[in-house]
Amino acid sequence: SVEQKRENAAKRDDLFRNKLILSPLTTVGNLPFRRICAEYGADNTVSEMAMIYNLNRTQPSEWSLLRRHNSEGTFGIQVAVAKDWDAEAFAKGIAASGFSYDYIDINCGCPVDMIVSKGCGCGLWEKKNRLRSIVKALVDFQPKPVSIKCRIGDDENDPQLHKHIADYETWGASAVTIHGRSRRQRYTKMANWDYVEQCARLTQLPVIGNGDIMSHIDIQEHKQACPTIDSYMMGRGALIKPWVFQEIKEQRAIDMSSSCLLYTSDAADEEDSVDLGGRRIIKKKKKWKSKTKNKEER
Repeated sequence: SVEQKRENAAKRDDLFRNKLILSPLTTVGNLPFRRICAEYGADNTVSEMAMIYNLNRTQPSEWSLLRRHNSEGTFGIQVAVAKDWDAEAFAKGIAASGFSYDYIDINCGCPVDMIVSKGCGCGLWEKKNRLRSIVKALVDFQPKPVSIKCRIGDDENDPQLHKHIADYETWGASAVTIHGRSRRQRYTKMANWDYVEQCARLTQLPVIGNGDIMSHIDIQEHKQACPTIDSYMMGRGALIKPWVFQEIKEQRAIDMSSSCLLYTSDAADEEDSVDLGGRRIIKKKKKWKSKTKNKEER
């Protein structure tokens, strides 16, 4: 109905427009780190990539990647999947579980050969019909919005996303994140924001731009040059300084003292609230603080 379409559009606008988003970061985008970024102003946080094949087989280590802390405002879970029947089984399971999340993000941008060879990441994006069936399965069998995270194509000299992006809304997707690099580039050279803007003009979906955002100045430049892009996602910029979200919102550079560095935040103090990986991080942090204190006392 028309009313339902309006409600869905309002919901996706609330989730995906005018947001600063922490990128899903494999191995480092864990719960303690996401809490710190939320503390510094990240509007949305996204889990580490989890393999649906493993989730469907109830592997505890895989499900732990999707744990949410109550300090995370809007929380997306990112999944890698190659088969529509796996997507359907996962969607039915998570819908019945009461698991806490706000949307599902499909990884179509991982360039790592091991992931691609399984038909996930960039390997899924290359299979348009398969991607369509997976999006529809996730949309139809669980109640939360579904987004797609992809790159500009296989080759930066011949990007292909503009030929496909308009289809994503017809499949039921609610947003698209575009990493402005090709699969071949992996994480080298500069992201092509002009092309991201070109693609954003071809869809009514919220478009989240991703690539090389390191400061509030970068955001200001992108807003002027790429007015159709709705939101911004940061990965390495947030790893270097988690307070980049605060810098962007306050439109100023923040010079943090050594006492405010990454894991000295109170957000990582509650050891019983994080998994084993988090405990290792916290132990390292406590040792660092102890060494710093000893140096100050000398």
